Amino acid sequence: MKIVYVLHTLYGIGGTIRTVANQAGAMAALGHEVEVVSVFRHRDDPVLPVGPSVQVTWLVDVREPPGPGADRPSLLYPVEEKHYGAHSALTDALIAERLAQAAPDVVVGTRAGINILLARLRPDGAAVVGQEHLTYRMYDRALLRAMARDYRRLDAIAPVTEADAAAYRSRMRLPGVRVQAVPNCVPAPELRTSGAGPPSVVAAGRVTGMKGFDLLLEAFARVAGDHPDWTVRVFGRGQGVEARRRQIHALGLEDRAFMMGAHPRMDEVWPLASVCAVPSRDEPFGMILVEAMRAGVPVVSSDCPHGPAEILRHGEDGLLVANEDPDAFARALDRVMGDDALRARMGAAALRNSERYSPEAVARMHEALFRDLIGPGDRTAVPAPRAAEPPDRCTAVVGADGVLELRFSTPPGLVVLRPVGTGAAGRQERRLCAEGARTVHVDPRDFPEGTTRWDVLRSDGGGAPVPVPASLVDLRSAPYEPRTVKRLAVAVPERGPGGRLRIAARRADRFAEVGGVAVAAERIAVSGTVLGSTGPDPEAELVLTARGDRGTEARFPCPVDASGRFGALVPAGALAEAGAELMGADGDEVVWDVRLRNGRGDHLVGRCLLGAGDWKQVCAYPEIEHPGPGGAGRGRTRIRPYITAGGHLAVRMTREEEALGPPPVRDVSVCWLPRRCRFEVSGTVRTLGARPGDVGVRLVPENGEGAPVDLPVTSTRTPAGVRFTAGIGLAGSARVPFGRWRVEVQSRGSDGGPVWSFPGYPGPRLRKRWWRGPVPVYAVAAPAKGKGTVIEHAPVRLLQAARRRVSHLPVLGRLWRGRG
Repeated sequence: MKIVYVLHTLYGIGGTIRTVANQAGAMAALGHEVEVVSVFRHRDDPVLPVGPSVQVTWLVDVREPPGPGADRPSLLYPVEEKHYGAHSALTDALIAERLAQAAPDVVVGTRAGINILLARLRPDGAAVVGQEHLTYRMYDRALLRAMARDYRRLDAIAPVTEADAAAYRSRMRLPGVRVQAVPNCVPAPELRTSGAGPPSVVAAGRVTGMKGFDLLLEAFARVAGDHPDWTVRVFGRGQGVEARRRQIHALGLEDRAFMMGAHPRMDEVWPLASVCAVPSRDEPFGMILVEAMRAGVPVVSSDCPHGPAEILRHGEDGLLVANEDPDAFARALDRVMGDDALRARMGAAALRNSERYSPEAVARMHEALFRDLIGPGDRTAVPAPRAAEPPDRCTAVVGADGVLELRFSTPPGLVVLRPVGTGAAGRQERRLCAEGARTVHVDPRDFPEGTTRWDVLRSDGGGAPVPVPASLVDLRSAPYEPRTVKRLAVAVPERGPGGRLRIAARRADRFAEVGGVAVAAERIAVSGTVLGSTGPDPEAELVLTARGDRGTEARFPCPVDASGRFGALVPAGALAEAGAELMGADGDEVVWDVRLRNGRGDHLVGRCLLGAGDWKQVCAYPEIEHPGPGGAGRGRTRIRPYITAGGHLAVRMTREEEALGPPPVRDVSVCWLPRRCRFEVSGTVRTLGARPGDVGVRLVPENGEGAPVDLPVTSTRTPAGVRFTAGIGLAGSARVPFGRWRVEVQSRGSDGGPVWSFPGYPGPRLRKRWWRGPVPVYAVAAPAKGKGTVIEHAPVRLLQAARRRVSHLPVLGRLWRGRG
């Protein structure tokens, strides 16, 4: 049969895109003729791979001038859907024209707006199926009314979970429309974990409040001290990335939690994870969850609506915990992080149990549904022959010794490494003679010291070299534990522009791998491990050298113990004084390169072993604000450590004329504890003068009327300062009075005097309701409009709530407003 999927765009990264690509490829593999119509595109090629047997058609390239009809509104796309503004009379005509030309047996919509468009269009001779990749409860009332009106023209609705299918059957009257749940499919990954990877908790998805990454960070902060070798890595992009980085700073997790950005091939990431975390508040299905299971990774997931409970088998292949409960999530993380045998057992069960989501199994379910809709007479599908691997396919595998193997599907005549990036003009191409072999080795010891980057090209038959695609990157055996590495020599494969293979050759005869960079208000604490250490060196120093021809050095004690571990404190005042003479009157910046100097010589210092291609984008350290020369009234100096593109530690220093006045606590993290019916506020006081007993947290009336409320505080000292947690009780005898309150943190400054601040809150906005006897009450945690964090606690105003609810009903709403 001929099947056409209509997608808003195939050219981004997201769960729906990945699902449709997997499903289209699986249906093509069964022998059906499959086409994916992308209404829009903004790049030449899709980011996520699409099967070679699937035809891809795009209708509007947003980079080009709009065509005729683009200035007129769409008559088919629902105005209630958020993408209505992107559609027009032009897209209506193009979709109708393409479906008429394709003449499909089945046309499949992939989001509510497109489903309604197809229901209104009703292509001749085609069964129309509306897939739902969000849950019923995620839609607002206006869009649900449009869906209830137009979905009656569909032939079938296909949610991805049984729970959501039940919601459509019970809440939406759809006579004659078949409602059948069909799960998403996930192909078997080429890489699977052996269970011996880095101690890392990995989460992935669009960084929004729904995904609950704030809950994951809160949960990990509760148990991080008991598992000092573990880290959290969050892959994804979205509007909430900077907010989560602010939360990481508030919790003091700069070297334990990382926002990694989007990754086009999560199947390459899962083998480097020991645990997958799914802290979502709502999850239509759980593609990330299944992908991790297919790679053999155990999962800790919130029991949110709707998908996880239908996928996970609690205690067998993962753990389900109460939704929106960071305490419960922390206990589950603590359990799996602390039990190697449990992770191995759950990982093996995840491999077995996830087979039911294989593309063939799910495609057969879709095939049966489509056949029932179009009736007899269609041709019998014949499984398509297995597609041959493209001749330029290349798998890049890093060995435990850091040597990179390039495994080609067809032997290249010549492999060319072309220099790119910093210093490329001073380096020459390198030619590796393949001599008819499928495997080419790249030894990092043959490259210059430091980090150099090279594009990989191949030449066949004496022709011009062409780029090699990064078909698969395997980092499972790459060195990551500093205590087992003698010296830095590793060639790390990366994806360059257009998915082309690029190599970062990292080599240093003497190197110190950073383990932690703790930034307080008056100093930077640097710790890590010297690779291949030959013994203790109490006289070692951390040397900061001003970049350029300035030749200025700042030295600080950095003793190295017998195991190679080092630690140093860099006082902000000493560094600011050393750099004061280097700055011109216009406030030029000074960049300090960091090295460790011991009896063996100078060691490069940085992050090069832990499996990230670009730590510069991943590591985001807080900033120190120090008084300028002459005191606090004479401007300020900003000092921030960072990781360079080459993976080396550096410190950037700039001067501003603005007077000093940084708050001791810039941001706090707020979470809701449902079992205790209270908010918890956490943050880090980064002034060295602060002691755990000096930190106080209170709620101050925002309108200035009434007395402040002191909160019970627990605090502990960390390398970054004093981490505190304060509970805001909203039930029982210790509850906070009704009102609107701002959070105030009090501590002791570096001069010993008291200081206070109204710290910010990166969100997400938390709103909770419950009953206190016969009275409904609510509580809200949100950023203040100007500055600070607001906690609002009050009874629900029943009259206003009723008015909001009634206004959503068309007839009663008009009567209420006096219009009927």
